[in-house]
Amino acid sequence: MKPTFSEMIGQEKVKTICSTLLKYSIDKDVQIPHILFSGNSGNGKTSFATALATEKGTHLYSVNAASIRDKRALLKIIETIAYKDILFIDEIHALTKRAAESIYTIM
Repeated sequence: MKPTFSEMIGQEKVKTICSTLLKYSIDKDVQIPHILFSGNSGNGKTSFATALATEKGTHLYSVNAASIRDKRALLKIIETIAYKDILFIDEIHALTKRAAESIYTIM
């Protein structure tokens, strides 16, 4: 079962921010803006990304940064994603410098 914000316990400030961004995105019929979740393991980063996709009614594409070695690998991922879908890059600190620079260009 995919989580929704109403089912999540704790992180009230983050839920409020995400809900506000989600409402804006739905009201204006635009993509959810770029979000950077940070925190220790187990703080709910993946759950928040999943809840955003669930409540927006889009697909979540979750990839581990270690699998993105260069611009070509990143482009392959981006090409599979439809407009308004959500890309969640887990462990983003593990990106290579080249891949990180490619993300800036794509964003």
